[in-house]
Amino acid sequence: MKHSFFFFMFIAFFLVTGFSEAGKSFSIERADIRATVKENGDLSVEEVYRYDFKGSFEGATRSFSEETASRLKNFKAYLLPDHRRKGGQAIPLKTKKEDGTYFAYSASKDETKNVMFRYVIEDAAQKFEDTSILIHSFYQKANTDFGRVKIEVRLPDSVKARDIHAFLREKGNGKITKVNDSSVTYETGLYRAGTGSELRIYFPQSALKEAVRHPSYQTKDELLKEERDEAKRYAERDERIAGAERMILIFSGIVGFMVIMAVMLSFLKKRRRAMLSFEELESFDPVLVAFLYKKGRFTDRDLLAGLLSLYQRGLVTMQKVQAEERFLDDPKAPDDTYEFEFSGSKADLPKPDQLLIEKLFEQTVSDTYMFRLDSLSGPTEEECKHKEQLGKYERKRIILQNVVQKWTESVRQAPEFRELFQENRWLRMLSLSLLSVHTGLLLFILYADVVHQAGFMAACVIFGFALSAGIVLAKSKLYTILFLAGLFLASVFTDSVHTILYYGICVGLSILLIAFIPAVKESRYASICRRSILSWRNHLRKEDLFSGRSLSQNEKTMIFAIVLEVEDESAVWLNQSANRLDYASPVLGMAAAGCLHYPFYSWQLPDSQQHAGAYDAGGSGAGGGDGAGAF
Repeated sequence: MKHSFFFFMFIAFFLVTGFSEAGKSFSIERADIRATVKENGDLSVEEVYRYDFKGSFEGATRSFSEETASRLKNFKAYLLPDHRRKGGQAIPLKTKKEDGTYFAYSASKDETKNVMFRYVIEDAAQKFEDTSILIHSFYQKANTDFGRVKIEVRLPDSVKARDIHAFLREKGNGKITKVNDSSVTYETGLYRAGTGSELRIYFPQSALKEAVRHPSYQTKDELLKEERDEAKRYAERDERIAGAERMILIFSGIVGFMVIMAVMLSFLKKRRRAMLSFEELESFDPVLVAFLYKKGRFTDRDLLAGLLSLYQRGLVTMQKVQAEERFLDDPKAPDDTYEFEFSGSKADLPKPDQLLIEKLFEQTVSDTYMFRLDSLSGPTEEECKHKEQLGKYERKRIILQNVVQKWTESVRQAPEFRELFQENRWLRMLSLSLLSVHTGLLLFILYADVVHQAGFMAACVIFGFALSAGIVLAKSKLYTILFLAGLFLASVFTDSVHTILYYGICVGLSILLIAFIPAVKESRYASICRRSILSWRNHLRKEDLFSGRSLSQNEKTMIFAIVLEVEDESAVWLNQSANRLDYASPVLGMAAAGCLHYPFYSWQLPDSQQHAGAYDAGGSGAGGGDGAGAF
């Protein structure tokens, strides 16, 4: 009962605190900023924010970018009387700085307040040989909506309106509304969160009498030309973004249609395929079954298909023997293994069989070769503890991978295998087309969104190089998907949410299309056989296909269960011990004993040992937004 009470109180506490937090909100109805450029280049700023608090708050905040915070001094906060917006008998507030954020303490609850911030930014304006320049962003990325914003920048008194050239870089609705003698005024209605504004004001260099003169790398006329060109790009931004969105929607429609067609064709193709009987499949060679099942991509475990093919054709014999001594002390390793013996001339064998005998078997006497299944194994758990012993196994793994690769290529070149699977060249062409179009769309989006020139050039270089590499790598679905994902991540750095959403949908449809297009083109015969084999494998896993059949038939069925990697499920239906089955058939005994897993499982041990000491160091905290707020 006591536990129930505490549980109820615990839930109630979180519900109450959750609802109380949800009920808290604040808004900034307006922001009035007056900034004065001093003759030494410093910028003295006075900001007044009208807050509307809903719920209880401790105070207000003002955040700055790292670059601005490094040059900021004399920050002070004041509470203004309700009937005054600026100046007057302001009440000083206690402030505290954390990183680039200042906290001004003034407890508030369900009320409206005017809070004023004052501060100085050193060297905000710079003096050059033929001009002075003020480049300043009051909000690089506002962290909340402002109902109305007005910024007045006052220049030294000697500056005339005709000598002022003011430019605004903003992706919002703000405008420079007035340019008078010694002043520039910026105004906007709703100033949305996430908006950044940068004022760039050119005025005579003689106005900064006390400032240090910096060397000029460009003339005033060159700078003004660049500013006018950039201003034109900002003015045309909305129109270009709308054009980019239209292009994305059209291309999305084309890709979406292709996805639907690919799905329908795949479905219709599967419905029309015939199926082979299980008896027909059992007449196949084990290597052919493995080749069809894996679409011609063998792993080290598929060497068993080659060995069992030799056994089924009577070219090798097999028997159970004791495992190597190093496995006897390993609790996870079987105490027994199986030995294969080949007698005869290798020259009479097909090339894939010759390669298996040469690479896996050891010659004991003239024309007699032996192979032990446990020779494919990696290090034991005990050996993994001694890292100095792992070097030889790493070399062994490389040799084994090389054997698998050479044997796979040899099988693929055999006449009966050559035409079954081929590289789908349409996939490469489609991937290159999609990557080219998506790269072009992204670069157009970045240009339309007036992304900084350095970022735009970096995107051109990175994705241009990746697109060039795609000429070779585009046949890989993974490369194409990762490329498309990278393009989408790059689009997130733009400031148009709708464009990001549309582009993300387009990228998603393209990834779906790539996923539906097979990387390997299979012949009609291979398609029928593979579909039949997959069905057969499912029956081997779930049904008893051994009862009422002869020993030789059961042995043949178990060979294919091993090749299709379902020997454990199939062995359940035998209802006999591994030792008894060994006398009847070494294949049945091998499957029942579970000896097939360890040689390939053991290679995973070094990797698991290597990563056992890894840990999560944790992530970094998130920085606050730029602008005014509350806490």
